[in-house]
Amino acid sequence: MQPFSLLQRSWLCRPALCDWRVVVAVAVAPDDPSIRAAAGIAIAAEEDLVIVHAHEENGDDTGTRKLAADTGLTIKQVFTGKASLSDSAACVEAFRHVEERLVVMTRGIFAPELALSIASSRRVPVLLTASSVDAPRSQ
Repeated sequence: MQPFSLLQRSWLCRPALCDWRVVVAVAVAPDDPSIRAAAGIAIAAEEDLVIVHAHEENGDDTGTRKLAADTGLTIKQVFTGKASLSDSAACVEAFRHVEERLVVMTRGIFAPELALSIASSRRVPVLLTASSVDAPRSQ
């Protein structure tokens, strides 16, 4: 299995918006692998990170604070609460204030149609990363 997949359509590129400097991770848990993958991309590209928390936990996330402190990365967080991102209205609301260049999601967590829907409606590529179960292990 590939460690990641990139969903992108040829018409998705928004050249007029190249100054946007945000990578989005859609996370279903505070330790979702998409957060670390998106953070690595954001650091390499010198962009900010927005984490869309698609789970009910809305408390203090020490992992995110530690990531920001360790890397100097600017991290903003959006919480969807009980709303499911598979509901188009909830998805629109979660991304309402976000102007992203790339969305990173963990493969197998959401239905594949959600990634395609985000790629089509937001006109940005969606990177599907391996879950911690799928990730290749170093020997």
